[in-house]
Amino acid sequence: MKKMAILLIGLILFAVPFFPSVKSAQKPDYAKLTLVKLGLKDSIIFGDYEIKFADVNPDWTQALIEIYKKGESKPSKTALLTSGGRMFYPDSTNPILEVSIGYIMSYNKVIYLEAGSPLKKAESKKLYEGKTYKPAYLDGKVSIKLVDVTDSSAKFTVTLNGISYTKTIEEDSGQGFGYKISSDISYYPFVWIKVTKAVKNDYAEFDIWIPTYPVTSVSVKRASQTGTQNQTQGAPDTVVYNDVMYKDEILNIYYNGTTYKLRLNQVGLYSSFSLFKGTTPLETFQVKAGGYHESDKAPIGVEVVKDSYDTEYNRLTVKVWAPHGASAPPILREAKLKLIVETTSKKIMLGDKMILTVKVVNEGKGKAFGLKLNSNIPNGLEQEVYPEKLTITKLDAFSEYPLATYILTPSQVGSYQIGKFGVEYYDEFGNLKKVESDTIGALKVYALPKIELNVDNDYFKVDTSKDNKVKVKFNVVLEKGNPAFEFIENATLHLEFPDSLNAYSRDISLGDLRANESISKEIIFTVNKAELSKVSATLTYKDALGEEHQIEFPNLVIIDAVPPAIVEKKVKVYPEAQELPSFVNATLAGLDNETRALLAEELKNVSEAYIPPQPPKTNWWAVFAILFLIFGIGFGVAYYNLKGKYEEAQRKLARRKPKPGGLPLKKEEEVKEALEDKGIEIL
Repeated sequence: MKKMAILLIGLILFAVPFFPSVKSAQKPDYAKLTLVKLGLKDSIIFGDYEIKFADVNPDWTQALIEIYKKGESKPSKTALLTSGGRMFYPDSTNPILEVSIGYIMSYNKVIYLEAGSPLKKAESKKLYEGKTYKPAYLDGKVSIKLVDVTDSSAKFTVTLNGISYTKTIEEDSGQGFGYKISSDISYYPFVWIKVTKAVKNDYAEFDIWIPTYPVTSVSVKRASQTGTQNQTQGAPDTVVYNDVMYKDEILNIYYNGTTYKLRLNQVGLYSSFSLFKGTTPLETFQVKAGGYHESDKAPIGVEVVKDSYDTEYNRLTVKVWAPHGASAPPILREAKLKLIVETTSKKIMLGDKMILTVKVVNEGKGKAFGLKLNSNIPNGLEQEVYPEKLTITKLDAFSEYPLATYILTPSQVGSYQIGKFGVEYYDEFGNLKKVESDTIGALKVYALPKIELNVDNDYFKVDTSKDNKVKVKFNVVLEKGNPAFEFIENATLHLEFPDSLNAYSRDISLGDLRANESISKEIIFTVNKAELSKVSATLTYKDALGEEHQIEFPNLVIIDAVPPAIVEKKVKVYPEAQELPSFVNATLAGLDNETRALLAEELKNVSEAYIPPQPPKTNWWAVFAILFLIFGIGFGVAYYNLKGKYEEAQRKLARRKPKPGGLPLKKEEEVKEALEDKGIEIL
């Protein structure tokens, strides 16, 4: 029998969850369907195209392949292919489909056909951590979630047709994800992701590649069983086992009352197997990764899935073929779980947080199912748990999983005993198992006590002519608390003072001090210069975790060595008597209105006692008014008397008639003289 290479890439995807992450591979040129076994006249219905095994030459070395478009009765393209040959549709310049023959089996009168489509870049995408993207051009069949991002890689969970795969992809590398169409057919890679940029805990940029013909409608159309296929009865045409095998394991295959045993001897690019009938050895053979061997001594075919062999754990994924009606029970293995609890530190300061992570490691060949975590967090520690709900349905062999992260915040100082964590699970035999972590031990929470620094005297007056020494006592006092968890270590008091002072040391070692304790240190300063000097201090110490702290105390002590200066100066205490009025006036002018009024009133009360009594003051206005009244009355009386006399004289003159001759009468002159004597002037 001839060997043939069968590339079951879709089944590789099915096996991915059983293996640790591997380094990203190079992007293939084509996305391909799983190899499909076709008898003569059988077809693959691939979306709108039918790929038909139409004919074969007599010696079964060449097969005629026809490609039909949906609804057409004539083929759009035909080609005569040998094993390994391929054809392109519509042409090799701009193909939509690529069809190739993996192997022609003349013994069984079948061929293994592979169909695919070129990968093309669909888009470049930027996705933030925790977000999910569903490409619209894939009709919602695919979702891409960015789970985690580091500085150099991105972790994705890609779901295709309800099946999720999680892979970590390095920057500038890519990974493919297959679409499982049926139990026997997969389309790989239906999505290829290449990471171009990764920003830790933020986002990733990546390119998405998909098939040029991204159709997931695939089926096999069989011709009628009319003897045209002439398949040999009992040929290995059914997959009875598709799973991982480890070195030295034996798989039992039951067919037609006979037990066949397949043993894996060696794992590598060429893996070695031995086939037994019962206990009788039949043959030992090698199968290349991605290759197939069909035994001519038993109806058994062995296929090693491409890229599935793992030399680190000595395992590979094998697909065993046998006639219809055969069976191969799965190989049950023991899981070996180990629970690991890690902390950032078992010593923290009050106010800080402690991170505690719990992860489970499976160091066995078997899987674990239905994992349940039992925590052991003591009271007094506030806890935040991520994730809040833990659900792990399966843990694969030789893999690990982070179960939970606890963020613990203590409420007070002291020792908190954290015990063992436990996890329950079911093994492949259905047995309930339990495993515990190592004892974590005590979490110790410390705090810094409040510290006070004082001196017995903060001011010193020094007469250097008598003594130039100053003795200062420094007191360091720690507040009350828990001495076991509240303390300082390697405390040192560093003094700062000018060159005018001198002391035996600027650094005073205080050692370790605990809550409720105090310590005093006496320092003698020598005064070098007669000036004012200031002494400051800085207290440095370490906490329980070794972190250094410091407290500054500026101008803690003042040492005054300036000698007193004697200055003779006449000091005027009170103003002179003649200066007193201006002094009082200036003083009152500088006061506010209310104070000025009160003080002026008091000064008035004081000065009035020294002022001699004054005679009553004459009201000159009244005097002048009376005099004016008297003068007015007298003037009026005199006026009327004179007027009367004047009128009387006029009358007397009128009675006298002048005599002719013109000589004045003597009597008239007499009257005039009489009036002048009385002070009346005749005009």
